[in-house]
Amino acid sequence: MNAHSSSVHYNDHHHSQYVYAFDIHQEIIIENNNKEQETTKNSLNILLNDMNEYEHCQICGDLASGWHCGAITCEACKKFFLRSISTYDGKKKYKCQKELRCSITKRSRTQCQYCRFQKCISVGMKVHESIASK
Repeated sequence: MNAHSSSVHYNDHHHSQYVYAFDIHQEIIIENNNKEQETTKNSLNILLNDMNEYEHCQICGDLASGWHCGAITCEACKKFFLRSISTYDGKKKYKCQKELRCSITKRSRTQCQYCRFQKCISVGMKVHESIASK
């Protein structure tokens, strides 16, 4: 926890093991199993107890730095997504040189921008969440 005003919320709903550490400067939408949405202005940095898969970037598998734009990502994938949405205005389009099935790993993440951007979208990264967190 940092020196900013923060709080910790333990979510026991549906036997969840999530611990949410809230930071005042950001907003996130969390959707539970009943498709209900909870919006809060005091959120980010989701810490997940006993869930090792969330310690790694959902895009490339590198060590994650936190919750960014709707997904748990590393700094490199967060910055790639932010650059992509700032220039992805219909004029600049990524193209896959293979068969749209590139493996995105820490080592290969710079080889195919198209497949990397598609993976960002498929894991839930969203434009509106990146704008809200700026």
